[in-house]
Amino acid sequence: MVKLVNPEISKKLDELIAFIKEQEHYKRHLLAEEQLNKNEEIKGLINRIKDIQKEMVKREVKKENIDSLQKEYQKLLKQLNEFPIYQEYQDLQQELNEEFQYIKRTLEAYFQEKVQS
Repeated sequence: MVKLVNPEISKKLDELIAFIKEQEHYKRHLLAEEQLNKNEEIKGLINRIKDIQKEMVKREVKKENIDSLQKEYQKLLKQLNEFPIYQEYQDLQQELNEEFQYIKRTLEAYFQEKVQS
């Protein structure tokens, strides 16, 4: 982690992180992630999808046909999306990403305003 010169800044960032970790949707996200990690079928699908993605990239670089891989990829992705816990995890992940982007934009705007004034 980056060492901040001002310990007060570090303290405020720690408070922000603690606040985020106390939020209900963050806790639900962690629970959903834990449930995903315990589900061998979902883990297997995710690993297979990752393998196919890697193979598609390799074949694209070599200018080879990837139609069959794309079909298998779409089929596995559809299977994965049928798991309610995976859908919940995806939704919660998106919520968290949006929240982090909001925090980032807010901080950037605040600093920009302070620098310009």
